[in-house]
Amino acid sequence: QAKIDSEARVRHDLQLARSQLSGLEGVIAELDERVARCARANGGPGAPDPSQTVDREFLTQKISQLEQKWGAEVKALKQDLHRTILAHNHNSDLMRHHRDALD
Repeated sequence: QAKIDSEARVRHDLQLARSQLSGLEGVIAELDERVARCARANGGPGAPDPSQTVDREFLTQKISQLEQKWGAEVKALKQDLHRTILAHNHNSDLMRHHRDALD
């Protein structure tokens, strides 16, 4: 029963992480669309307003930083999950040992 509960908790945590990552992907897609709209709007007749344009190098750098941070967060989440599983397995072994000692 404890194993089933632990697996359900881990499954729930993974689903939560997936939903958060999906949310971030949605935000990134929305920002990408907004940037594309601005680029199309500024590509029309007349010179674009410099205060309304985004430096491509700056934007690329910020996106790269975001992806690195996202990757680090996912890695940390995986490590936390792994530690939780190891702790659960250790506790399960201890409980089994105690049960056997009582029998």
